Amino acid sequence: MNENPIIFEEQGHPTIKVFDDKISIKAKDYSNYRDFKLDKIKSLEFYRPYENSLLGILYGLHPFLKKYRDKDDYVLRIKLKDGNYWDYETTYKYNPNFKTLIESLQSRLLTK
Repeated sequence: MNENPIIFEEQGHPTIKVFDDKISIKAKDYSNYRDFKLDKIKSLEFYRPYENSLLGILYGLHPFLKKYRDKDDYVLRIKLKDGNYWDYETTYKYNPNFKTLIESLQSRLLTK
């Protein structure tokens, strides 16, 4: 196990520690970490909740509502192989380091 994990910690995002065989995540509104073994994770998704719904389409079409939709927070969803999932809210602000970390974890999951 890696003694020196990769740590992502920025305001508005969950704190993530990446080890060789697991990740530990602390929600932005919670004080404890939750561990996920990489071999138990099915997928990671990073999305806005309304993007894939009818309400999201309507928000996109209406100019007044579209203004507020741009401020919707993103969600990081961890889907486990046993069918359970955990959602972690993130900020609406784009962070290239967070995106890179998620993409790196997704590629690691594909090679498992």
